[in-house]
Amino acid sequence: MWIKELRNLDETVIKALIRRGLEALKGAVATDVAGFASPGFTVTDTFLRAIDSFPFDYSSDFKCLKPTSPFYPKTGAETRHVLQVPVSMDSIGELRTNGVSEEEIKARVRTSADHCHRKRYPFIMYGHPSSEIGCYAELFSSLLHDLRDDTRFAFVTLAQVAQQWKVRA
Repeated sequence: MWIKELRNLDETVIKALIRRGLEALKGAVATDVAGFASPGFTVTDTFLRAIDSFPFDYSSDFKCLKPTSPFYPKTGAETRHVLQVPVSMDSIGELRTNGVSEEEIKARVRTSADHCHRKRYPFIMYGHPSSEIGCYAELFSSLLHDLRDDTRFAFVTLAQVAQQWKVRA
């Protein structure tokens, strides 16, 4: 529903949906939730205004297919308050669904990671439990091991990326 209807929802409804999900998640994990990610990378100006009313340290609502630093988006003339930590590329599941071979996926991950490293931007890879952990677990694991073995990269949480970026800014 979010992906298909977000552009038709007003700010009050968007806030209510986020609040409901946030309360359910907080109840399940018994901790504060630091970040958000819009399903399907679906974003509107109304949504960006809505998430400003939550105590998120960051959100990962954008997928950028070229190296992009974390940023504060603008809606009109206003700069939003929630730091965006964009995803660096399509997921393995998306790529496989589009017919991309495992070898080509490995090459794309390496290229994207290399470009991000050269720009000194974080390389953010995402995965869905049903795809990367379920259907493509072996490939996902192999890619993670390759990145782990590359001394240029360190695995950190999105919260850590956001904190590091806020200190840099």
